Formats: sequence, structure tokens, C-alpha cells
Amino acid sequence: MASAHHLAFGLLVGAAVAASTPAADACSPLPCRRAGLVPDGGSLPENVPGFVLDTGRYPSADVAQSPLELVRLDGAARTRVPATLAPRGESAFTITPATPWKAGERYALSLPNPCRYIGPERFEVAVAIGPTATAPGALGTLRASRAVRRVLRVGTASGSCSIDEEGAYVDVEATLDASAEPWRDVLYWETWVDGARYLPTESIGIGPAPGASWVGRGRDRIYTLCPADRSHGFPGVAPGRHQVELRARALGEGPTLTAGPIDVEVRCEGLPPSSEKAPPFAALPPPPVVAAGTSGAAGTDASAAPTPSAAPPQSAPPPKGCGCHLVSTERGAGALVVGLAAVAAAVGRRGRQRGMRKATSSPSKCA
Repeated sequence: MASAHHLAFGLLVGAAVAASTPAADACSPLPCRRAGLVPDGGSLPENVPGFVLDTGRYPSADVAQSPLELVRLDGAARTRVPATLAPRGESAFTITPATPWKAGERYALSLPNPCRYIGPERFEVAVAIGPTATAPGALGTLRASRAVRRVLRVGTASGSCSIDEEGAYVDVEATLDASAEPWRDVLYWETWVDGARYLPTESIGIGPAPGASWVGRGRDRIYTLCPADRSHGFPGVAPGRHQVELRARALGEGPTLTAGPIDVEVRCEGLPPSSEKAPPFAALPPPPVVAAGTSGAAGTDASAAPTPSAAPPQSAPPPKGCGCHLVSTERGAGALVVGLAAVAAAVGRRGRQRGMRKATSSPSKCA
């Protein structure tokens, strides 16, 4: 009888150990990262030579044979324009028309998405060509919302790729300087918190679109989890006060422009707990107009601006099932060289840089 008890106990222990052992096939890596075009719509100055395509693939990728269509739009008429697709760095390409842009023209570009596991089957964007733009003298100002406490979807190394966790967060957004406005749609943005790159994601290994944060371009969401020491998601920033700035470069190259820094405070204490999901990023109210003869703060602190409200539809959730990276990727955007001091000059060269931080797996399965 005792041996039977020992056998039953051994089987239970074996089952527990098996359940606690990370499954090697819990989440297989996706074959590519998120791909994207810059600009992905809007407009670009006529002295920007062309588009940048970040393929989202690893260095062995080759999309030079991918069919693409560039057309000039004139009312209902569509005129095919020859274009070249030339490699730039390990997984970026430039798409350049055979004839230079002219201000006032409109174009549409269509090509397959090199990473069809993430995003649409095809990229289809339309852009307007604006006048030649001179180098901007400044990027703009930075403002922030009040801190709120909501349920956030963040990346996790637990094996499910993403997880919903309660957190406190502050939204920050740049207001462009007039000289930077013509460059709005070709800027690559980065967020820096306390002097370090800040790059969270909604799902592990599936980063934001090229030149954007996880909530869009020229904006970000600075968060801490509540409580961070008992959470399974990536923790964001430590509770407390932080210095935030946004940096940008034209198509990922040229001089770096900065908005900020400003101080924000993100902490769970003092904010009521909430089971409500965080809404998508909403454009922050414009900065107050300062009357002549008075002075105002250069930036808006998190304690001064109103809480963001409901906003446009949320981006598509990360794919479910096995197929998530078990790494969190931080990478600069491979891009076309457009020197802001001489943007009409020939395209230079620059490779993309990618840093990777390994994450550990856990017993949980892909959701």
C-alpha cells in the first residue's frame, strides 16, 4: 500500500515538474519583424528623393524582386512611373522614381508586405508632393497628460507574448515647430527617458512600425505597472519622476532634433485602482495661448494637462497562437540618407542597427 502511495506521489511530482518546464515550442519566432513604409501617407517635400521601405526581415531577406507599382495621380487618371528599389543596410530599401518629384503632384505606391505575418497583405499609400523644404530650425515643444491608472496590454516573456496588466501612465506628444511641419511625415521618432531609449511594445518581439512608438508617431505612453514587483509584463519605467524627450531625424538620418525634455511623474500610489482598459492614444489639447506681455512655461508638465479621452479605433491586436518572438527588439531604422542641411543631395548610406535583449520563456502557453 505504501508503495502505491509512493508511486502516486511520484506521478504527481512528475506531472508538476513537466508542467513547470518551459515548452520549447511554446512560441516559435516569427520569420520577420514588422515592416513599414516611410512616409506611410501624407506628404513629403519635393527634395526628398523617395520612400524608405523597412522590410522587417532578417539580414538574409531579399525583396528586390518584389513587384511594386508607383503611379502619378491626376484626377481619375493613373500614370505608371518607373521606380527603382535599391538595398540600404541589412533589411531596408529605398524606392526612388525615375523622374524627380514635382510640387503639386500626387502619387500612389503599392507593393506586397514583405512580412505578411504582421500587418496587411499589401502596402498601399498615397502621398502629395510639397514644395522644397529647408532644414528645420527646431523640432517643437513637448507636453504631457495627467497620470491615470488603467489596464494596459504590454509585452511579456511568460510565453503568451502579451498580457493585460494594471498600470499608471502618462501620454506625451510633440507639437511641431513651423519649420519642421513640412517634414512631419518623413520623421523617424525616438523616445528617451532619463537619458535612455524607451521602446515598449504591446507584444514581445512585435515592435512598432518604423519611425514610430507603440502608440504612433511623435507621441508615446510612459507607464509603470501596478505593482511592478508582482506583475508578469515588461515593467516600463520605475515609479516616480522622470525626464522625457522625443527625438527625430528625417528618414532616420541627418541631424537629430529634440522636443523637450519635460518632467513627468508616473506612480500607482494616489491613483484609484481601475479595471478599465486604457483607451487608444488621443491627441492632447493644444498648448495654451500666452497673451502678449505675459510669460508661460516652455513645456507642459504631467500635472497640468487634462487626461486624454476616448480616441480613434485601436490598432489591430497582436496575432494569437504560437508564433511570437521570445526576444524584445530595440533597433534603429535603416533608412535613406537625407542630410537636413542639404536634402537635395544624393542619398548616402547607413545600415540599420539593432540591439536585442533576450527574454526568458515560462511554462505558460501561447494565447
